[in-house]
Amino acid sequence: MSKKALFLCLKIVKVIDTLERYYKNEGNLVLLSINESKFTSAIKSEKSTNNEIYPYL
Repeated sequence: MSKKALFLCLKIVKVIDTLERYYKNEGNLVLLSINESKFTSAIKSEKSTNNEIYPYL
């Protein structure tokens, strides 16, 4: 069995919408919280397919 790892960066207001839209029937999801003020690398943003802005590392 292969294992996949995907790390999405979302603002808290988008978490539930994104989980319901794309991962509704998935199991074994983990939610991590990042304190942006303590992050040392640049957090970038880009438009998604629905023209909303999403951060990424």
